[in-house]
Amino acid sequence: MKKLITLFAAVLLYTAAGAQAAKIVYSDPIEIPAVGYNKLLQVRNGNTLLLHFEPYKGIVLKVFDKSHKEIASQKHTCEIVDINALNQADFKGLFDINGEAVLFIQQPYLSRMSLMRLRIDANTGKLLKEEVVERAPTFKNETIFYVQQFSGKDQYAILHYKNLAFMPDEKIKISIWSSKNEKLREVSIDKPFEELHTMRYNGFNAEKDAIYACFSLYIQIADGQFKQYLYNARLNENDTACSLQKVEIDDRIPSYFSVFTPNEFAETENMMAMNMYSTEEKVGENKETAYFPVPYFFSFAKSDFSVASSSVIEEDKINEKTAGMRDTMTPSAWIPLRMHTSKTGASAVFYEMQHDYFKHEKGKDFHQTYLGHLAVNILNDNGSSVFCLVIPKKQVLYSLYEAEDLSRRNTTRHLFRDMAAEDHYSQFASFEVLPVKGNYHILVNDLVENFDRKITDTLNAVTNFDYSNAICYTLNRKRELTKSYLFGTPAAGEAKPCQLESANYNESTGLYAVVMQEYANNKTSIKIAWCQFDPSI
Repeated sequence: MKKLITLFAAVLLYTAAGAQAAKIVYSDPIEIPAVGYNKLLQVRNGNTLLLHFEPYKGIVLKVFDKSHKEIASQKHTCEIVDINALNQADFKGLFDINGEAVLFIQQPYLSRMSLMRLRIDANTGKLLKEEVVERAPTFKNETIFYVQQFSGKDQYAILHYKNLAFMPDEKIKISIWSSKNEKLREVSIDKPFEELHTMRYNGFNAEKDAIYACFSLYIQIADGQFKQYLYNARLNENDTACSLQKVEIDDRIPSYFSVFTPNEFAETENMMAMNMYSTEEKVGENKETAYFPVPYFFSFAKSDFSVASSSVIEEDKINEKTAGMRDTMTPSAWIPLRMHTSKTGASAVFYEMQHDYFKHEKGKDFHQTYLGHLAVNILNDNGSSVFCLVIPKKQVLYSLYEAEDLSRRNTTRHLFRDMAAEDHYSQFASFEVLPVKGNYHILVNDLVENFDRKITDTLNAVTNFDYSNAICYTLNRKRELTKSYLFGTPAAGEAKPCQLESANYNESTGLYAVVMQEYANNKTSIKIAWCQFDPSI
């Protein structure tokens, strides 16, 4: 049964404070350049590993101990991963597996798309083993890999995605791997229809005792007539076959990505599917893309995967409430990028106002992406909206960043696109959400001059993140919002942004580790900041 959820927007007044949002310890300045891509991992022995990637250079790996002192540094030129072709590589995950740091990279190897696994000593940073763990069968048999670690376990799962619309005789597979990096079993996902018109990957998640995957499908039922389905799969911990479900949705609205989150309170698995259609318009000399998102909220029963409820989450009320508050960057749309379900069964959906367009200058078109205000919509365990707020933000990137790329930035990322400045800035852009014991910490990088401005004020756009500062909004259990500088109030001429994409949160210690870029006294330095967001630890 489908029901319509009406989304009520509240413009929330927040308490602004200059104090830090968390207790923070910093490393000494790190000798890496302020370019490239960084990723952190906190491992179970208390050490923190920093991986630094740059095009055409070896992977730099630094190890920091419990006291946050650098104790080891390595550079890996690799034998299988081609460091001279990192613009063809995708980051696919970095996990603590049995006390080792395990890195996954997808890249063509010997003319076939392959998934490489690099096992790293968490004390010395030395490379223990580098190997190809999965490969596409042939050059033409395109395979894309996604990796997820089981929640609270050393096991992990690899999804082998193939577009069955173009390769009808192939199969989508899920392989399960042990804490010793040994393949335990491989399960195929049955083809849903004999003939598919189009198919796309939507999402993949590994919980404590089950794996969930979602795909969107189009089938042609007659000339010019189609049906669209979300094809969902669940593989329980000890099952040898997937439970499958097809849900028909509006064929006019393509589905782009899905976000899974467990609901322990209701013993269900929640899923938010972001469906959206778009039209291109010409405004003056610029080409504008108008988005019309239609997100769905699903709830699957743990006991019976075939039992599911679905709802449409409408954004009309948010647009009505904020129509006179946003700037002239139109058309923009509220894109849901994150969802988290609390222990009480309430799901928080986090939106960002997005808009991409071509700017026409000197006879050329330049792609730009506008990342605007944030919205938080809280749903009860039945999917009904109970609370909403809007947070002011304005950022512009001088390249195209798709909504699905931003939604998956912590699980998969194309490392480099031959656009050094934008590859660098993209790590600071958009937002991240850190749920800690009923509180939501929403992290963004913004300009000092925007700190005291409200949603009704005109904001200055962040275009150069080197001169922005990390901001933390905290939404507590009472639904009160506070705002503060993550690294304390900056002095005049200082800037302390953080690379949101580099971060790693350790639930057992309550520490959020993130790469901070500090600009002071006309000098830029790179540090790691360890932020204690859990006051009970």
